[in-house]
Amino acid sequence: MKKLFIFNLLFVLISFYLQGQDFVKVTKSNATQLVNLTTNQVLEIKLPCNPSTGYGWYVADDKTPNVVTQFGDWEFVPYINNVIDGQPGDQIIRFVGVSQGTFSLILEYKRPWEKTKAASDNFTITIVSSGKYIGNYTPPVKTQSSQKTTSSTPKSYPSSFSWQSVCTSIKDQGQCGSCWAFAACGIFEANINIIDGVTRDLSEQWLINCDYPSNNGCQGGSFPSVGSLFQNSGAVYESDLPYADGSCSTNYGSSAACIGTCGTYSHHEQISSYNSICTNPDPAAIKQAIYDYGPVYVSIASGNNFQNYNGGVFTTTDGTSLNHAVVLVGWDDNNGYWILRNSWGAGWGENGYMRIAYGVSAVGSNAYKINYGGGITNCGTTLSSSNTSGNYLDKCTIYLEPNFSTPVGGTFHAKVIP
Repeated sequence: MKKLFIFNLLFVLISFYLQGQDFVKVTKSNATQLVNLTTNQVLEIKLPCNPSTGYGWYVADDKTPNVVTQFGDWEFVPYINNVIDGQPGDQIIRFVGVSQGTFSLILEYKRPWEKTKAASDNFTITIVSSGKYIGNYTPPVKTQSSQKTTSSTPKSYPSSFSWQSVCTSIKDQGQCGSCWAFAACGIFEANINIIDGVTRDLSEQWLINCDYPSNNGCQGGSFPSVGSLFQNSGAVYESDLPYADGSCSTNYGSSAACIGTCGTYSHHEQISSYNSICTNPDPAAIKQAIYDYGPVYVSIASGNNFQNYNGGVFTTTDGTSLNHAVVLVGWDDNNGYWILRNSWGAGWGENGYMRIAYGVSAVGSNAYKINYGGGITNCGTTLSSSNTSGNYLDKCTIYLEPNFSTPVGGTFHAKVIP
């Protein structure tokens, strides 16, 4: 027994020693320093980051390493937990040697699709590599989430559907971790347009300033307390309190500026209620909620794959660690994807939108819907040749979108006109 104990202790000590030798760890404080990297070591760089803003650390375009290479995708470790959308944390990037030599590695903090915009920060270290990596470390693999394919709610929606055409213009949250405020305003704005037929620009800044301490401004938030404000106080318009990203955030969205600075504002539209749809993604329940109550608020895992999306159906996961809030406006069962609205400007993705495959990056987590004006009355799912121009169908007036071109037999949405 004593020999077994000694053997196990030696095994633990040796393992700890080898683990310590496998990594060379550097942080922001090591900027401009020289780092020696042997053939059995992995360089691990940990830098402050907020991926919910679209920003991340990337190798400078004109400084591609010739003696080291990035090892796997970068990881994001939130400072608190993965139930707060928009919170800052640390980005971990790993590199290994590919040849012997010395190289000045430059990382830039930027949005990868904004090619002509200067980086907001940079980090440089000089690496002396002994040669090609021969160690046995394997980078973490980002896993997909498992999603339910059935729901207790009877299916009463079409195989494809979207509210995208009645959503307001795409907005840009900048470097503030306020995705939660943009997603919340996004679903309310869409509801107002669907129900009332008017376009409203709601103030995200009001939520950043006033929804505290329930939420934490540019350091992240979640939907429930926003729902309470929309229900009990009513929305504030952008014209009454414009967005102030530049004065409320830092490079990493970690500033506490603006929160708790709530003033007196005029309040307008109110919701009658809000409800959780699901905590873990439930596609059937989310589709029914979108169909009956308009676009919905959801959380997602956002990383380098999500940030680099530029079109098509997104299928490459960023794992299941939630850090970003977006809006789901529709779906397509024929091709297996959601239609997602982001808050990174129209230059990202497909004019600010994404088609994302079911189950990717935990999309649909922490989903919420709002009830404004009693919900939406959908009068049918198909058109015939006799009701394509505003005729009545099942006692409802067909709501035709601008430049309506849905063919006979195609899907459409409708609302009651008082």
